Amino acid sequence: MRLRVLVTVDSVAGWLAAHQWRVAAFRPSHAGVEMRFVAGGSEYLMWVRPRMVEPDAQTISTGMAYTRCALVALDPLVYSGVEQQVTLGLPQFSGGLTVPFTVPFVIGVTQSAGVVELTNAGTADVGLLLRIDGPVPEPSVTLLAPGGAQTLRINIDLQVGQWLDVDTKARTVLLGGVTSRRGQASGQWPLLPPGTHKIKFGAAGYNDQALLTARWRSAWW
Repeated sequence: MRLRVLVTVDSVAGWLAAHQWRVAAFRPSHAGVEMRFVAGGSEYLMWVRPRMVEPDAQTISTGMAYTRCALVALDPLVYSGVEQQVTLGLPQFSGGLTVPFTVPFVIGVTQSAGVVELTNAGTADVGLLLRIDGPVPEPSVTLLAPGGAQTLRINIDLQVGQWLDVDTKARTVLLGGVTSRRGQASGQWPLLPPGTHKIKFGAAGYNDQALLTARWRSAWW
């Protein structure tokens, strides 16, 4: 991506100060940086890497100068500038079969919590950033989409104060945001398709303090 930046200055010293600021902003980086822009009244972002700052110093004395800048997109997708987030606990069940009973009979079970809807307003599948807070034994996350359920299970018992950071696109699992637990993950890495879909939080046992927080951005090709 090429940019042509016009800078108006009132002196060579002013141009030099502005140029030094641009060079610092476009300094080489191995990690991606956010490039935000507004179109149609909505804010978007792309992950880019600065590549070039090339000034044309010939016109400084006229009070304006152009600088050619270049960025390389690390990811071809355009993301919404606003990140969405939901938080939910483990499901609770009530009702069910009571004995003694007579036939015919109906087994009624009601589920509360544990399921919430996520909306991707874009046109491309997007990864989810998940945080799972304990205490919770062997947590699992299931995305219910038209193509079928995608379930990620993590064979670990989180204690009070422990948490996992999960990136379903990068396929990483970090205990406390530091220590990898990728080897204890199994199943599928859910990606959120365009549209509205449900996500479910599960575990090997119930604890009302367990929490799942999901963050994501809508994305367009």
